[in-house]
Amino acid sequence: MNTPISPTGASPEPAELISPESACATDARILLFTDRSGDISRYRSRFQAQCVSPGEMLRTAWRWARWRLQQACSLWARCLATCLVASCSFTLQAQQPIPAVTESTLPPGGLGFATEGQVWGDYFHPAREEALIAEARRARSESRFLDSELLLEQALQINRASAGLHNPSQLHILEATLESLLLQQKWSEFDEKLDYLAWLNRRINRADPLQLAEGLQHQSRWHRAAAAAEGNPSSAWYLIQGKYLDWQAVSLLEQQFGRDDSRLAPLLYQITLTHFYQTVSIERRGMASYEFRTDAKAIASGRAASRSETLRRSYRIGRELLSRIRSLYAADPSASGVTDALLQIQLADWDYLYGAVDRALDGYRQAYLKLLEEGIPGPEIDSYFNRLQPLPLEQLQTAWPDPVPEPSALSFDAWSRTYPGAQVPLEFQQQLFNDQAVGRIREGNQTAGEIQVMLTLGAPVGDPEGMHYGTNRIKPVAATMENDAEVERALTEIKLISFRPRLVGGEAAVLGPVLLRYRPASDRSGPLRE
Repeated sequence: MNTPISPTGASPEPAELISPESACATDARILLFTDRSGDISRYRSRFQAQCVSPGEMLRTAWRWARWRLQQACSLWARCLATCLVASCSFTLQAQQPIPAVTESTLPPGGLGFATEGQVWGDYFHPAREEALIAEARRARSESRFLDSELLLEQALQINRASAGLHNPSQLHILEATLESLLLQQKWSEFDEKLDYLAWLNRRINRADPLQLAEGLQHQSRWHRAAAAAEGNPSSAWYLIQGKYLDWQAVSLLEQQFGRDDSRLAPLLYQITLTHFYQTVSIERRGMASYEFRTDAKAIASGRAASRSETLRRSYRIGRELLSRIRSLYAADPSASGVTDALLQIQLADWDYLYGAVDRALDGYRQAYLKLLEEGIPGPEIDSYFNRLQPLPLEQLQTAWPDPVPEPSALSFDAWSRTYPGAQVPLEFQQQLFNDQAVGRIREGNQTAGEIQVMLTLGAPVGDPEGMHYGTNRIKPVAATMENDAEVERALTEIKLISFRPRLVGGEAAVLGPVLLRYRPASDRSGPLRE
């Protein structure tokens, strides 16, 4: 039988629960169970008035007495539990000081269990946390990722118990755990830790919008890392979610600096790159689907867009973002005309990536002339356009680069086969995650195999105006592939890379042959075949 209880836990008054139209037995039962004083004499006249039989009165009184007995037993049980907890706490405090914890005294496997001859008086001692982290690093270096995950989980619990649930010192343990989960492709556990990272970032940095925005960007990087993992069934979701996190960071920065501050530019450019990754991921598919899943008995709705519609949308949004970035620097007094010309080149790069070659070449010519007006020598501009430059650029370029000698070969590391034609992002090359995690994430997806080819860029025969400028000749030189099928697949992937056209005097020209060293996103090491 369910007993009505007030939200505050106090005993509600009978008048609040009694309805004049209730039946006699129900009315008596509610009255007795509601009155916590035990005095039922004041209700006797009402029972008699409503024709309550003596048998019903006895049964109802018995139910009331039984309820009072249960309440008393519950109170004694709570008191006994409190005494036991206090006794345990006193016992722990009365123990002798524990010996210093070192890696040599850590139990086998580091799982936190005491072995024969060892006494662990304080499980939450900070020295135990350090020993667990050291053992987890050793396990990770030996590719024992499951052991590393378990050790780090214990270290995280010790840290939270000793330093508090909201302490920033647990972040490095949490991110190492995310790394182990990512390498094992445990997506459910990875999502749980990622949600915890998001909650912790908001809890710690709720009073500091700039730190909060930085934490959101860091979460976005983890989403991009998960999106690039081969075999991830939800790679598109991670990519889109990372983009939303970047937009949240943009909103926070806008509140601090305003919408017209150039400090927004790098983050806006990252969102532009994410749209590029989305584009190359759907170019091989006919439809782009957005699913809404639920376990409840509800109608699931969704939206499907054609490939061409999705590509047009990404192209339009990316171009708007690049135009906004250009306007931000145009309003910045410290920005020069060279910066505007470089941003115009990157806007033309975006046009070229999406097949608007004529519009791109026109943008390159205008930027070329603007650079001449700003005092950049023509040969230096030609040298800038004479480099084999994969598109898009890994980071926003706002300053004219110093002249550098032309490399003998260009190295291109493919990011993921989920995103063909995309280079490994600079954020991963710079190892922004803790303890060189990015290097191990990449090692989990690819090996050191590569293929060397000679490339020639230019307009095909019969197209003198260069309206279809691009890669028109690929000649394999050497490869470290297991079989010919892998070589053919690598050559197909190379054709998906977009390179910036070569300009001489502002006009498109042939570039090459140039040596390109290409590392696929996943490969098998093998002997070098000439």
